[in-house]
Amino acid sequence: MREKDLKKLELDKILQRVKLYASSPATEDYADRQRPHRSEIKVREEVRDTETFLKLLQSGVNFPIGSFADIKPHLKRSKIEGAILSVKELFEILKVITTLRVVKDYLKRLSKEYPNLQKFAKEIGTFKEVESELRHA
Repeated sequence: MREKDLKKLELDKILQRVKLYASSPATEDYADRQRPHRSEIKVREEVRDTETFLKLLQSGVNFPIGSFADIKPHLKRSKIEGAILSVKELFEILKVITTLRVVKDYLKRLSKEYPNLQKFAKEIGTFKEVESELRHA
């Protein structure tokens, strides 16, 4: 879509409102990158997913995710030979990894009632060995 069309749609204002609900800087970055879909099928799928999550929120279910740090810089630095991460950085990585596992398990359980949540659960990676190592460090 052309930039001038996005301005007419006031996409920037919509994304600013969406970002108010972001749990992390990474989530805000993800929101900033969103653009309208061209495919009607994709739009319908996204609307269905949004409706599912809205039903969950309205049901009073407590979604197991809070705010968390952006660990991209930590992961990037960890790839540098000889680099040492601080205790704080390791703890932030552990928190994100733990959150991923908890959210994945939660979505799997809810997928019995909301089948389209299964695809989200499948997309979430878990890092059990890393989580275990960090917990016992």
